[in-house]
Amino acid sequence: MKFIIQVFFLLFLSQQIAFANPLGNNIPVTPDVDKTPGELCSEDDKDFLEHRYSEKMPYCVRRVAQWQKNRIYQQYSIPEKCRHRYTVDHLVPLAVGGNNAFENLWPEHVLVKKTRQELEQKLYEEVRKGMMHSQDARDIILKEKLELQLDLSNIKGCG
Repeated sequence: MKFIIQVFFLLFLSQQIAFANPLGNNIPVTPDVDKTPGELCSEDDKDFLEHRYSEKMPYCVRRVAQWQKNRIYQQYSIPEKCRHRYTVDHLVPLAVGGNNAFENLWPEHVLVKKTRQELEQKLYEEVRKGMMHSQDARDIILKEKLELQLDLSNIKGCG
């Protein structure tokens, strides 16, 4: 599954999607796929809890310690003074099969998160009700996160 996610990301990379603002205020708009390629939960994962939904998707509980968040912020060069404007986001949400590995975490600025506030919840509900397969939900979420066109170049400081 990890391979499938990486292939998906490579397709987007080939379209030259930028992950930062052109004027250099360093607010990541999309995940850097070299740092955050995404990763799925499996029965072998230390955070595996159960299989969910009619499709029996492996589900991992949320468990991201502060030291892990700090490492993600450092990896993306987010200054300490600006971290209050970010959340450490699961690229592949736990509700549709993601895990807590570093490969699935990235710092998402509040202005970026605001662009799709209800999308993940709506898709989760569709999967939970059996109206959508988790892979379809992942495809939609990844497309939204990786293809986001948001100009934050006029944002000063931490945003």
